[in-house]
Amino acid sequence: MRKIFLALFFVSIIISCVDKHDDITDKRTKIFSSYLKNNFSLNFPVGLHYYILVSDFGCHGCKVKTVNDLYSYIDLNRKKYFTIISADQNLIPDSLKIKTEYINDSEKKLESLNLDLANVTLIEVKDKKITLIKSFNPNDPPITDFIKLR
Repeated sequence: MRKIFLALFFVSIIISCVDKHDDITDKRTKIFSSYLKNNFSLNFPVGLHYYILVSDFGCHGCKVKTVNDLYSYIDLNRKKYFTIISADQNLIPDSLKIKTEYINDSEKKLESLNLDLANVTLIEVKDKKITLIKSFNPNDPPITDFIKLR
């Protein structure tokens, strides 16, 4: 009887942790999808998509390095998988804007999102849900290590 009780106890703890993670993921998905819809009349595409958010805050050198890593990785065949959002148009070279969808957040609404954004942040969306949010710092592996395209 005691073993059954302990087993049920541990299963309930595991389920509650998974539910909390799902709640956080759903909250982030709602925040970001509302931002896209309200500011740019966009919805998440079907399938896998990456949003690269370039914040006004943070290390300029970090942003330049990450943008350069992206430029080397993205080609025109992968354009449909990437959207870059930035208020600083000068930070994103025109040659990279051509390889991605580029959104100019001229009203800087990106900075007010409650998503812990810094420097350059990668948001992975799969099946209309956020599956990854990762901000990049100088000592992090390159952003391309986190992109799962074949």
